[in-house]
This record gives sequence, structure tokens and C-alpha cells, in this order.
Amino acid sequence: MGAIGYVVHYFGNRYIAESEMALIFHRRMRALIEAGEGELVPLRHVEGIDLLWIAAEVPCRLEEITVPPGADLDKARARWGLRCHKSTTVAPTGRISDPVPRRSTGS
Repeated sequence: MGAIGYVVHYFGNRYIAESEMALIFHRRMRALIEAGEGELVPLRHVEGIDLLWIAAEVPCRLEEITVPPGADLDKARARWGLRCHKSTTVAPTGRISDPVPRRSTGS
């Protein structure tokens, strides 16, 4: 079994992130460091979204959150504040080109 999420360690702070988001962040972090550049990189984590300055001189690392074999995945994810593993996607109700509905002011 792979990681259920990651802890991003950044200047003494810890951000708990879903695997997909942490890996996107990590790829951007690696690209910036390899290019010798720096920029603000968004990180979506369990408490929201933060912009983190990423550059070679900035201490930042990712640590896998793993679960021992036989452990309850849902309980482990809940303990870390990660979303339930089951799909929670909701089908959109309109198209992007649809106008935003206006509130009625009432008469």
C-alpha cells in the first residue's frame, strides 16, 4: 500500500496534504530548485490553501503518511484529517457558459 497522504514540513510548520496535491506540489518544488529559481507555490492541505515560497535555500521536505497492513484506512485517514477514500464527486448542475443566476430582490 502506498502513502495515504503527506506531511509537508516547511519552516517548522506542518501541512497535511492528500497524496495527489502533495505530489503536484513536490514536482513544482523540484523543478524550481533544479532551475535555480524561486516562486510562490500553492499547497492545498487539510486546513486550506497556502502559498509557500519555494527556492533552493528554503527548507522544505515531504514525509509519507503510511498505514500498517491490516489497519483501518478510513480511521487512519480521519485521524490525519484526510478526506474519506470513497468518491464524493457531485455532478455539476450547469455548464461553465451558463450565466450566474441572480437573486430575486422580492417585491
